[in-house]
Amino acid sequence: MKTKLITSIICAACLLQPSFAETATSSIYFDHTANAYGLETEDGKVLTQQLYDGISEFNGDIAIVQKDGLFGVISSSGEELVTPTYKYITNYRNGYATAFVGDHAGALNAKGELVVPVVYDNISHFVNGNALAYKDNKLGLISNDNEVIHPFVWDEAIMLNFERDYNTFVFRQGTSYGVAAFNGQILVNPQERQLFHLSDDQVAFLKDKKIGVMNYNEEIVIEPSYDSIYIAGKGYMGKKEGLYYFFNLQGRVVSQPYDSVEDLGASQYLVEKNDQIGIYDAALNKEIVAPEYDDIKILKNPYDHDQLFYQVTRTSNIQKGLEYSGVVSFEGELLLPALYTNLSFISQHLIVYEDPQKVLGTYNTETNYDSGLIHDHLKYDADSDICITVSKNKKYGLIDGEGQFLVAGNNDYIYENDNFFIVEKDEKKALFSKEKRTLTPYKFDTVFSFHKIGETEAAIVSIGDLWGLLTPTGSYLVPPEYDAINEFVNGYAIVSKNNKYGFINTKGELIVEPTFQDVSSFNDGLAIVRKNDLYGFIHTSGKFAIPAVYNHVKPFDENGHALVDYKGRQGMINKDGSNFLKPIYKKITPVGNTIIVVQDNATEKYGILKANGQEITKLIYDDVGSFFKEEATYVEINGKYALINRKGEVLTQFIFDDMALFNKGFANILIGGQRGFINTRGEYIVE
Repeated sequence: MKTKLITSIICAACLLQPSFAETATSSIYFDHTANAYGLETEDGKVLTQQLYDGISEFNGDIAIVQKDGLFGVISSSGEELVTPTYKYITNYRNGYATAFVGDHAGALNAKGELVVPVVYDNISHFVNGNALAYKDNKLGLISNDNEVIHPFVWDEAIMLNFERDYNTFVFRQGTSYGVAAFNGQILVNPQERQLFHLSDDQVAFLKDKKIGVMNYNEEIVIEPSYDSIYIAGKGYMGKKEGLYYFFNLQGRVVSQPYDSVEDLGASQYLVEKNDQIGIYDAALNKEIVAPEYDDIKILKNPYDHDQLFYQVTRTSNIQKGLEYSGVVSFEGELLLPALYTNLSFISQHLIVYEDPQKVLGTYNTETNYDSGLIHDHLKYDADSDICITVSKNKKYGLIDGEGQFLVAGNNDYIYENDNFFIVEKDEKKALFSKEKRTLTPYKFDTVFSFHKIGETEAAIVSIGDLWGLLTPTGSYLVPPEYDAINEFVNGYAIVSKNNKYGFINTKGELIVEPTFQDVSSFNDGLAIVRKNDLYGFIHTSGKFAIPAVYNHVKPFDENGHALVDYKGRQGMINKDGSNFLKPIYKKITPVGNTIIVVQDNATEKYGILKANGQEITKLIYDDVGSFFKEEATYVEINGKYALINRKGEVLTQFIFDDMALFNKGFANILIGGQRGFINTRGEYIVE
C-alpha cells in the first residue's frame, strides 16, 4: 500500500490565484454578446459599470476582477474599488491582499487602499496585522501600515502550511534556524540544528540525520530517533526502521507499529499490518478499525452525497476471486460484517446486501434497522420510495425506503400500476396507494388499470361476477352492481345488467337505464341501440333521437349520414332521422366521403352517386369494382369490362374480358386471351 507523506516545508511566497467562474456567486452573470462578466441583482438589474474578463468568488464584500490581463477589486454593489492596473492581486485574506506591479509587491486593504507601497519582492498573508515580506533577497516582518516589525535579515521562513494562520514560523538565517512570532518576538534563538515548523507550540528538529520534536522551551517531546515525522490530527506520525507510529502531542506512542500508512483526510489513515488493513483516527488518537481486512475503500451514497461510509472487504480463502464485504461508519462502528458478496444503496438510508446464495437483506443507516437475509428479489421505485420484495419462499410484500414493511411479505403477487400496487393473496386482490400508504381489503377478483375519469381516477374492479369503479381513496365511484363495465369513451361507459345495456357518466351516475339488447359507445352525442331486435339511435338522456325501426344500422360518417337496413333494403339517413337516400337499394357502398356505389333492388344494376346523393352515372352496370384508395376501378356490362374513374368517366371501351382491382395504380387485365396491365388513366399494355 502506498504511503502519502505530508509536506513539512513550504516557502513563504506561495500565493493563491483567484478562481474565475460564471457561477461564482448568484450575482455574477455572463454576457454572451460581450463574452465578459458583470454583476447584477437577483431581479436582473446590472450593477457594474463595465464588464470584466473574470470575477473571482466574493470574499466577504469584495472580489478580484481581471480586465485586459490586469487585476483590480470591486465590491458586491458593483463599485470599482481598485481599477484593473495591477499585474496580479492575490485573494483577500484576513482583510488584505498582495498586489503586484512589475516584479514588486504591496498590500491592499478591504477598501482597495494601498496601505503597503509596492516596494517589496513579495509579501505573505497578514496575521494579526503583520506579514512576512521579502526585500533585497532578505525576509523580515512588516505591519499593515508598512512599519518594519523585524529587520530584513532572514533568508527563509518555514511553515507547515502557509494557508493556515499560524502565529509562529521557523526562520533560517544563514545556516542557523530559530522560531519567531508574527509580532516579531524570537521564541527559539537561532541554532545550528535544522528546525521544521509544526505548530504554535512545537517544532521538529534534526539531529544526526534523525528527527525529533521539542517545544519552544527546547524540552524534548519526541526523541530524535525517527527517519521522518509528520503532523497527524491531534498528534504526530513518525517513521522508524520502516515502521510507522502515532504519537499524541505529549510525545507518547499511542498506536501499534504499522507497515504502511495512507492519508484518508479528516485526520484518518489507512494503516497496514501483516498485509491486513485497518483505520487509525489521529484526531481521536486511537485505532477505530482493526487491521484485519484485505481492502478498505470509501462507500458513497448516491442518494445523499453527505453520507460516506467505509466498505471493508475480505478475500475468501476457499473460493478464488470471491470477496466478502461489509460496512463501517466513519466513526469506526461496524454496521454490516464482511459476509456479503454485494452491497449498494437503493435509497437515502437503505443499503441492500447479498450473501453468496443470492439472498438479500436491507440495512437502514439512520435507524440501524437490519432486516436480515429475507429477500430473494427487490425492485425499488425511487419516485414513490417503495420497494417490491420477493421472499425466499416466493411471497411478495412492500417495504419503504427505510426498510420497514408497508405490506406484509405473504402475498402471492404484486403488480405495479401507476400510483398504486395491486396486491394479490389467495386469489383475491387489494390495492395499495403509493401516496396514501393505505391498503384496501382483499376482496376484488379483478382490478384493471387506473385511468383519468372526469375529475378523478378510477379502476374497473369486480367482486364475484359484479363490476364497479374504485377511486384512489379506496371508495367506490360505482359500487360493484353491474354484470360488466366497459372503458369510458367520450365521457360515457357502457354497463350491463341482466343482459341489458345502459350508460353511466364520469361521476358514476346511471344516465341510461340498462334496458337495451345492445348498444354502441356515444359519438357526437348519439349511440346505436338495439331494442326488440331493431336498431335506432338515442341521445345521452336515453331518449330516442331516431326510433328503433331498422334491421341494422352503421355509425354516422363524416358527412353526417348513416347506412341503414330497413326490411331488407338499404338506405342512408341524416342525424335528424330523415332519409338521405330512401331504403330502396339492394346494396349501398360508400367510398370514403366522396362517392357512393349503389345497386338497384329491382334490376340489380349498379351506378355511382356523389356524396350529396346526386347521380354521377345511371344504374346500368352489371358490376362495379371497389375503389379502395384508388382513383379508378372497373365496370362490367354483358361480361365485358371497361375502366371508370371517381368522376364517373368511362376511360376505355368495354373490350376487356377481365379486369382485376387496382393496386398502387395498376390492375391486371385480360383481352383476347392476352394478359397485361392498365393504369388509372386507361393506358394499357399486353404481352
